[in-house]
Amino acid sequence: MLVTGYKFHLRIYMLVTSTTPEVRAYVHNDGHAMFCTKEFTMDANTLGKHFDGTVHLSNYDINCTPKNMDLYLDQKGDVGPGCCRPISWLCDWIAANRADVPVAGMWRQIHRICHHAANYIAEYPTVTKWHEVDDAGGDARAHRHSELFGVDMMLDAAGKVWLLEVNNSPGLEYCDSHETGVCPDAGWNDDVTKQICHDRFALLGMDRDVCAKGDANNFVRVC
Repeated sequence: MLVTGYKFHLRIYMLVTSTTPEVRAYVHNDGHAMFCTKEFTMDANTLGKHFDGTVHLSNYDINCTPKNMDLYLDQKGDVGPGCCRPISWLCDWIAANRADVPVAGMWRQIHRICHHAANYIAEYPTVTKWHEVDDAGGDARAHRHSELFGVDMMLDAAGKVWLLEVNNSPGLEYCDSHETGVCPDAGWNDDVTKQICHDRFALLGMDRDVCAKGDANNFVRVC
């Protein structure tokens, strides 16, 4: 799927709070949509030894760089200046421009993918070794943890969601701290990042006595 000609991917945030005796995982109802800064094409001049990352790779750190400032700051169709938007913005765009792709159906696919990803993580040897320790009655750490994952996904032209990768240390830094010093998309995206952090702590019950900015209901349980 392209937004007025530009390729993008989704950064979904999944919080895993338990892997035993049951898997508990939650998906936030917002996130980041990251865009390329050149229109998509399969032209040979952008592939192979001429590979152009600003056409094919929607990573923020590839498109928001000093040498790419002209494209980054350009008005790129509906994407506009910058290269990152809240997923809530993308959902509004899909609803307005792709009536054949139900937004609710997109989220159902995202939740299903995250369900399977969380269960796979729970079965990984570096995780299950703590299950064994706990079952032996020797270490309570197996039940005292949480991990926020960044789950990268893409939509194809028909609206099917595809998993790209799962990161166990997603970037939560401020956009406007980037070396360029100029980020027209910083305000929107920093707001999303901060809300995810607040909601994470609210779900974990870590700051409820001192902060009312988080809402655990912004996370949807998928396991």
